[in-house]
Amino acid sequence: ATVVAEGSVGVTATDRLKSIKVTGVLAAGGGAGVGASVSVFTYSGNVTAAINQNARITAHGNGSGLLVSTGAFDSSGNPVRATVNGLSVVALTSQDIKNVAVGGAGGGGAGIAGSVTVNVLTSNTRASIENGVIVNADNTGAAANQDVYVLAKDRTKSLNVAGALGIGGGAGI
Repeated sequence: ATVVAEGSVGVTATDRLKSIKVTGVLAAGGGAGVGASVSVFTYSGNVTAAINQNARITAHGNGSGLLVSTGAFDSSGNPVRATVNGLSVVALTSQDIKNVAVGGAGGGGAGIAGSVTVNVLTSNTRASIENGVIVNADNTGAAANQDVYVLAKDRTKSLNVAGALGIGGGAGI
């Protein structure tokens, strides 16, 4: 592929996940109450921003440029952006996971309860300019602040809460 731009060229790939998972159990019995709560969260993601092999890209960077991610996030989890004049290749992945498991059990003789949370995450985030790509071979007329910007950023934020209460006439576990 051949791309020629007097302005800027951007390749961007993003994936943003927000998940809240809550599990619970309540068990009761005359002799014994036994309960267990298990919350398993599984995520698998691949995000790729790339300029493939043997492409020819001219991005002179004239004009106002492109707003692209810096790799930082604000307090709300949104990407912080900056202006790039020229070529940008950005891959950005963000996971915000809340995983809660609560267990309760009661029994005349014994109350036995347990809970556990597990997160299994596989995330591949990649930004690249592949082999054989020619970038800005002819820079005639290019802006003084012309740049080539490549960024891959994966951000995972996780809150896991597990709690259990067992109440029994003889034992609570």
